[in-house]
Amino acid sequence: ELNVDEARDALCNFDLFEEGDDEPEWEPMTIRSSNGHEASLYFDPARVWIWDASRILSEWCLENTTLLSSKRVLELGSGLGVPSLVSSLYAEEVIVTDYSQGAIDGLADVIQQNRQQHPENPSIYTNMKLCTLDWNDVIRDEQELAQGYVPKFEPVDVVLGSDVIYTTEHPLPLAASVDAHLRPGGLLILAAKNIRTGLSTFFDDLKRRSFECVATEAHVGQNDREDYTLWHMRKAL
Repeated sequence: ELNVDEARDALCNFDLFEEGDDEPEWEPMTIRSSNGHEASLYFDPARVWIWDASRILSEWCLENTTLLSSKRVLELGSGLGVPSLVSSLYAEEVIVTDYSQGAIDGLADVIQQNRQQHPENPSIYTNMKLCTLDWNDVIRDEQELAQGYVPKFEPVDVVLGSDVIYTTEHPLPLAASVDAHLRPGGLLILAAKNIRTGLSTFFDDLKRRSFECVATEAHVGQNDREDYTLWHMRKAL
C-alpha cells in the first residue's frame, strides 16, 4: 500500500520514451472553444490521457485570449501541460511546473514534438519555461510561508490549475503556492471535478488570503460525464 507521497511520485514520474518502447505515434488533438478559436496539439494517445479538467481549462484559455495576451502565466501541477501549451500561443511567458522532474522531462518531450509540427513558426512554444515546484516547500504552517522560501520566478499575472486537489494534504500548500506566486490583482483559474476532497478547505484559505471569487462556470466532463466547475479567483490589490 502506497502512502500519499509514494502515490504522488508514482503518478508524476512518467516517461513518454521508456527504454524498449516503440517510437511514439504522435497524433493531433484539437481543442475548440465556443467562440470559434481552436488549437491543434500533438500527443501519443497510446501513452497519455487528457483529463477532462485539463480540456475544460484549455478551452477557457482559447475563449479568453485577451486575458492572456502579453501576460505572464503559471500552471501548477501541469502534468502534460495542455493549458500551458494553449496559453503560450497568446501569453508573453508561460511557466510550467510540476512536483517531479520526471513529469517535467516528459513535458519537455511533448513541447519539442509540438514545435516540430510547426516548421513555419520557429518561435512557437519558445516562451515556455519548465521547472519543478513542490508546494510543500512554500508553506511552513497554515499562516506563514516557509522560512527562507525564495520563489524561482517573479510573481505572475495568471495562475492556472486543473484537478490539482485530490488528497486532503493538498489544499493549504496549494493555496500558499498560489498566493506566493501571483501578483496583487492577479487571477487564478482553477478547473476541478466537484467531488474532489479538499476544495472547500482550499477556497476558505484563499479567502483568508484576500482572494475573491469573481465567477464560476459549470461544465460536464467529455469523457467521464462528471460535473466540473471552473473558478475565477481574484487576488486583492
